[in-house]
Amino acid sequence: MDFYAPKIKLGIEIDGESHFFDKFDKEEQMKDNIRDEFLNKQGIKVLRFLNTEIMTNLGGCLTRIKEFSTPSTSPYFAAGETGGET
Repeated sequence: MDFYAPKIKLGIEIDGESHFFDKFDKEEQMKDNIRDEFLNKQGIKVLRFLNTEIMTNLGGCLTRIKEFSTPSTSPYFAAGETGGET
């Protein structure tokens, strides 16, 4: 995991192109899926971004992170849950 916010249990993965192209495609995706499933079972939500997406659309990435980390807009927070301080 590249970044982790423990108070809101949000993990952020920034993936290079090897996760999506060439011979690494299926193997990397399988590893990512296994890791994400494990983290989800621990109550950790995982957001994934391509490194090129971070470089070309940082604002959009930050908006998505904010949506997932704000209890009033996140689909991951239960009603009334605050998520603590970030």
